[in-house]
Amino acid sequence: MNLLLVGLPGALFDWVRAGLQQVPGTQLRCAHHLSPELAAGARAGQFRVVACMGSLAGARDTMTLAQMAAALYAMGDLAGVDVLWVDHHSEPSQILSHCGLPAVDLLPPPPAVSDAEIETLLAAAQAYARHAERQSQIWPRALLFDGDHPDQPLPRVIELTGPARTLAYGPYIGFSPGPARLAVRLAVAPTCRHGEMAIELHGTHMLGRGKFTLTQPGLFSAEIDVVVGSAREPLEIRLKSERGAIEGEIGVDHVSLAPR
Repeated sequence: MNLLLVGLPGALFDWVRAGLQQVPGTQLRCAHHLSPELAAGARAGQFRVVACMGSLAGARDTMTLAQMAAALYAMGDLAGVDVLWVDHHSEPSQILSHCGLPAVDLLPPPPAVSDAEIETLLAAAQAYARHAERQSQIWPRALLFDGDHPDQPLPRVIELTGPARTLAYGPYIGFSPGPARLAVRLAVAPTCRHGEMAIELHGTHMLGRGKFTLTQPGLFSAEIDVVVGSAREPLEIRLKSERGAIEGEIGVDHVSLAPR
């Protein structure tokens, strides 16, 4: 099966490309801009087309907006061609079905960070830059990484089955210096019983560590007190399972840092 993936660089494009490369028997061509030659090949039925152009709402400067608009206008050459448009809500099965491919076990699409969440992060940084004012930050799940698949986005559901290990980490974002309270908000499945967990915050060295036990299903919050030494150091949270498990699932809703 010959496939053409067209899209602007980014996490969404990388996810689709990595997924399609896993499928046996596929010949994948990738392009960030649809050339007339590729458009002609698609119209002639030489390959099936998957497009992931992202969202114009994410264009925060003139150059990015111009690149996205040009790429979208070029896609007009595919009028009449069956193109699958992929976004952050697309399911792997939908993409594979469009391409006429068998189902394989793909990672879920990377979650999107909303404009409101971005604005909240920037507002806290600006308050410190302008007035040395310390404000709380919320790091949504979309900013964290999967401990089982390094550099991949953290999935909605984390399987605890297996040995003790780091389940989630990131996001390498700074915070105003001084005493702070780190909190992680979790959703705990009924299959998770007496899970022994730990939460750590790292900068240039470990800034704090605490242990907690998941005793019942539902929403759960764990907190530790930390001291951030410098606004320049990127901070990394590590959510860990302290003991191996034969079953159990959790999900991370968000992590927060608040002055104290």
